[in-house]
Amino acid sequence: MDTNTVYIALEKTVFAPGETITVKTTGITEEMENSQAFIGIYYRAAGHNTHQNTECPQAGSGTVELTAPLEADSYEVRFYKAYDGKFFQAFVESIPITVSGPELPQFAENWNSGQFIAIDKTEYAPGEAIMVERITEELNPQIGIYEKGGWYFAVWQNAFLNLLFMDDPKILYAPEYNGSYEIRIFKQDNGWVNHTVIETIPFTVRGGTEAPARAPSGNGHFDVLEFGGIDWLVLDVKDGKALIISDNVLFSTTYGKKTWEACTLRAYLNESFYQGFTESDRARILPTTLKNPDNQWYGAAGGNDTNDYIFLLSIEEAVEYFGDSGELLYPSVRYDSLDGSLGNYGSIDDPFNENRTASYNGYVHGSDYTGDDRNQDWWLRSPGEEDSDAAFVFDDGRIYVKGMGATLCGIRPAMWISLDGITNPPGKPSGIPSPVFMEPPPSVELGDLSLSLNKSTYAPGETIAIKVTGLTPEMAGDRAFVAIYKEGARHDGYLDYRYPKEGTDTVMITAPYASGTYEIRLFKWDDDGSADSFLMKVTFTVK
Repeated sequence: MDTNTVYIALEKTVFAPGETITVKTTGITEEMENSQAFIGIYYRAAGHNTHQNTECPQAGSGTVELTAPLEADSYEVRFYKAYDGKFFQAFVESIPITVSGPELPQFAENWNSGQFIAIDKTEYAPGEAIMVERITEELNPQIGIYEKGGWYFAVWQNAFLNLLFMDDPKILYAPEYNGSYEIRIFKQDNGWVNHTVIETIPFTVRGGTEAPARAPSGNGHFDVLEFGGIDWLVLDVKDGKALIISDNVLFSTTYGKKTWEACTLRAYLNESFYQGFTESDRARILPTTLKNPDNQWYGAAGGNDTNDYIFLLSIEEAVEYFGDSGELLYPSVRYDSLDGSLGNYGSIDDPFNENRTASYNGYVHGSDYTGDDRNQDWWLRSPGEEDSDAAFVFDDGRIYVKGMGATLCGIRPAMWISLDGITNPPGKPSGIPSPVFMEPPPSVELGDLSLSLNKSTYAPGETIAIKVTGLTPEMAGDRAFVAIYKEGARHDGYLDYRYPKEGTDTVMITAPYASGTYEIRLFKWDDDGSADSFLMKVTFTVK
């Protein structure tokens, strides 16, 4: 592209609020038109995806019309050669403009009006009803209340303006705290992404209280770093860079039912979400090569290594950074109990659960979440039981390695950022206890035959998973069995028993309700536990 070519021009640079801005275009190629080249209005020096409204020019020469913002301020008209999410690469040129002068004549009975919607006034009391009316039938917009200039997931309340209700105002309610706010109009419902904003209507809230400072959690162990308007936990610091993860769950979405390399969530985080940061912040987000291990419990493929700006933690990273109890060394066995309960199986349930919990509160303030401090499940990028499932962290901090498929779950983005130029850079996490490695689960081998339990200590009545490997067809046909005994009891004094199948099989049995030391014994045929058929045993404790 010829960098000396001028593609846009204005006849003047000062406009009244709401005035039509006519932009002359020249040299627009068919390739640009096919790539949805666009012209937009931006706050001066704002991020590339924070436009007020946009229009797409046609190839050749012509004009497009934009509407000046309602608020007096410094802006610029920018031209982008493509609409592909990589706006910093598609940016070509800009022309500074100023909006000043008398306010826009009010819409219908002194309403605060924009091009697409109008609200009944410019100042509200906390909780007061805001009446929103449509001006145009051009689209079915989605609207949301935000703090002025706030992060695009920080929506206080949202609604859809359906054509069926063209003649009836939509009611929103003013936030409870004093401050400057705006209603943003989105041309489509795609997760409140800034590059779909077509208009903002400013208003203020007065007569209430000031918003309290939100205290970052830090989970008691991590430094908290503010970056891009969000609080992040610092998980690691090395070589002048920091690994950070959002302190809270920022939003909920589906995973995409594919490996991390191919899933739609990865594409979203590295395109639309990444573009939500300012250009200077994006310059500090470092590309990272990620390993994507297979699921060691179920064998599902993790896929190829990837190179990402923003990502989710893996199972292994969640253990490494939030606390390691050794369960990665001795993964729990796979099973679904008969009553459908999960128990502790299929998940890492250890003393570090609390470190992994995250609240949904602090960023989403809509009617469904106002005042809600509850913890939220959040996705990991590791596969679950199947390639189409993904592991996640329960709201209580357990890591569910079995995972789940197409359903909503919380998102805690992670990234490596450069610490260059940061005053008082964060340090490595402090207070995380040293790894507390669990005892290896009890097991015993005899040739190709082995007997093992999923752990060595159980609560009274807890389900015990017994894994038998190498059982021959002859043994299975003779009804080989495993049984629970009080330690040292006679072979005919079993408390309960199960029949495993040939090959490798896992059977479930309930731990005794009395504390003490017990044994699981394997017999090669069903003869009520004679010494002749006894093969091996493992010991466990109930307490």
